Amino acid sequence: MQASAVRPDALNPYRNSFHAIRLLAALQVVYMHSYGHLGLSAGPIFRLASQFPGVPIFFAASGFLVLDSFLRSRSALAYLKSRAARIYPGLALNVAVIETAFWLGGGMTFAGMSLAGVLGYELAYIATASELLGFRISGSGPRWNVPDLGFWERYPSGVLWTLTVELSFYVAMLFLGPFMHFRRAGTVVLAVSAAASLFLLFYFAGNKKPPVLFITAAPYFWLFAIGMLARLWIVEIAAIRILPIAVGVILALVFFASGFSGIDYKVNPDFVGVAKAALVCLFAIALGMSPWLRSSALVRHDFSYGIYLYHMLFVATAQALGWSGTWVFVGVILLTIGTAALSWHAIERPVIDLAKRGFRWPVPAAG
Repeated sequence: MQASAVRPDALNPYRNSFHAIRLLAALQVVYMHSYGHLGLSAGPIFRLASQFPGVPIFFAASGFLVLDSFLRSRSALAYLKSRAARIYPGLALNVAVIETAFWLGGGMTFAGMSLAGVLGYELAYIATASELLGFRISGSGPRWNVPDLGFWERYPSGVLWTLTVELSFYVAMLFLGPFMHFRRAGTVVLAVSAAASLFLLFYFAGNKKPPVLFITAAPYFWLFAIGMLARLWIVEIAAIRILPIAVGVILALVFFASGFSGIDYKVNPDFVGVAKAALVCLFAIALGMSPWLRSSALVRHDFSYGIYLYHMLFVATAQALGWSGTWVFVGVILLTIGTAALSWHAIERPVIDLAKRGFRWPVPAAG
């Protein structure tokens, strides 16, 4: 599964812009959640931000980057180790923090559960990034103190379902990845899989959705496929600097023609919304492959994952305290970035570096 020695600039994190794309997508999610819960005004910034939904961009970028990781890995086991090292350290810490905060705030109780039961539930929750699957796998779980959640008005997260989707995509790559060594065969497989994904999405549009199905990659695979197709076909084109401009012009025309209507890729999607989401993802991938937003600082300080994980903890805290407005949003941003920086430097990056060394501890020099 190894790639060639010479790699295009579009695949070099110091020469492409994917770190910036992921950071902007994370900040878009923070802004939209803050708008909904902290009473921000719906001005021009909101209208523009709503046209670039962060979650579809994350999925498309993952399609590109995770396929590249698979193709570069020496084996399926090496690929899984790499993915686990990237996602689980930050996730485990985040789940521990939000569960502890929710419990201390009186939102839930572990009364009646044994220590083994609590640990079994929490480990299943971390492994799947899903409370629902944590309950189903462990057979038990905490009881929420509804309708009175104590200090809290809501669970201090709300984004982890996307990580469950991401984890299921990592597993799907084990089956799809071998086809990706062959561009034409891989394209056919992706086209069929994306079509099946869109069928599921539209089949359940407006209807009661199977809860487990919609926390897997199945109904969202068409978004991942956009990035995967770009990884297969576009990375070596000479016009990589111009491509974002061309796609951006088309996207702007579509925005104006649609009156900046909302993009629903999940709850009750329609053809226009899905087409706009696909075009937004294509623009994000084109910009990600280009050098326009490249930054070595963002490579060394990759806070986007932590920002995505922790922002709702601070949004929910402000909401519980009855705080709202622009300055509260600024405070949420600053606290989120600070926590993300701590997570990156204390947990995420050390584990990633350890994984690159093959999980071998360094041996002190003699003498």
